[in-house]
Amino acid sequence: MFKHKGAHQYTWYQDTLGRRSMIDLVVVSSDLRPHVLDTWVKRGVELSTDHHLVVCWIRLRKRMLDRLGRPKRIVRVCWERLADPSVRGVFNSHLRESFNQIPRESEWTMFSSSIVDSAIWSCGCKVSGAGRGGNPRTQWWTLEVRDAVKLKKESYQACLARGTPEAAEAYQQAKRTAAGVVSEAKTQVWEEFSEAMEKDYRMASGKFWQTVRRLRRGKQLSANTVYSGGGELLASTGDIVGRWKEYFKDLLNPTDTPSVEEP
Repeated sequence: MFKHKGAHQYTWYQDTLGRRSMIDLVVVSSDLRPHVLDTWVKRGVELSTDHHLVVCWIRLRKRMLDRLGRPKRIVRVCWERLADPSVRGVFNSHLRESFNQIPRESEWTMFSSSIVDSAIWSCGCKVSGAGRGGNPRTQWWTLEVRDAVKLKKESYQACLARGTPEAAEAYQQAKRTAAGVVSEAKTQVWEEFSEAMEKDYRMASGKFWQTVRRLRRGKQLSANTVYSGGGELLASTGDIVGRWKEYFKDLLNPTDTPSVEEP
């Protein structure tokens, strides 16, 4: 118990009979007990009641976990395919064709879009994160798994609507079937992943260790900041876009030209 004045200890009072008591408490778990700094009664905030407000001050040393939202669906370019010489040749060819159609004075404004279009044309795209409906896209989510899960959901709705033992048994059967299909699909995906890792370890050690490092790091957040020409860190979208425009303008329109000596 924390030491305070009597006015800050008694939570209930009755002026007519001169009674007072400490009947309102703050209950905390045993793991939070060491973090309770103080507890007292705050007078003057009661509202048509003979009880006073009890205030407890708890200091949490650990940061509370943020509530995770629904995963987002992200489509990105398969840039890793540029390691293939044939794909790289298609990329360079398409990029040259894109630049031939752009006026010279506006090259720097279309530079980024031309690179992206060429990369999509040669490498293709892949979906990461969540797919349609907010469900994460995984390799084990096949058509067979989707149909089994859909049947389980339909059986569940029928069980709720009918409420008969037959409907409940049908739902349990569909649930067991869906669980078996999902388990089999996950096992197959892990076997294929293990075989691919073993093959990379024997034939492409660089790719193998790249995968290992990626799995160890987990999800990495990209840093949306750049440095200005004077070395100042830029964080806003407008400043970053302006810096990229300035960079490519200087890159594609050089002002310093080498002097040619006459023979």
